[in-house]
Amino acid sequence: YFRHNCMKELILLRGPSGSGKSTIARNLKENFSGRGTHHETDEFFVKNGVYSFVPDLLKDAHAWNKSTVRRAIAEANQQWENTLIVVSNTFITHWEMGAYLEMAEQYGYNIRMIRTPGPWDIDVLFKLNKHGVPMETLRRQISKYEPHEKDEEWTDLSIFNK
Repeated sequence: YFRHNCMKELILLRGPSGSGKSTIARNLKENFSGRGTHHETDEFFVKNGVYSFVPDLLKDAHAWNKSTVRRAIAEANQQWENTLIVVSNTFITHWEMGAYLEMAEQYGYNIRMIRTPGPWDIDVLFKLNKHGVPMETLRRQISKYEPHEKDEEWTDLSIFNK
């Protein structure tokens, strides 16, 4: 699934909550020959293995994630030639990807945007999302999703059966 001629790659995984972003990210990282890291804003809300979402801290969580990605990119640039950085967030709108796209450009990374498989069924997403995201939030994520010209849809559905 990789373009092996590119040594540095930033992948932004996009899609609503419960659509498989973390599963795809793990698969990409496991099948990458080189140094790979995976980042998601939800990690901010995990303490001692327990996820506890605090809406008032969402802005801080996004800032934290951007900073961990920036550190990973800068560190990889100094030490490793073959690097994969995967960021799995909902990235519903284009502006949410802006800071990551700027980092990739600044450090010379190839950028890929991978959209989770569709069509998105709200009832399925509600059952599958691990963080108890409310139905109304899922509905909003789906309705406000802005496709991007660089979006590639993930097609290897076999990884969801493991």
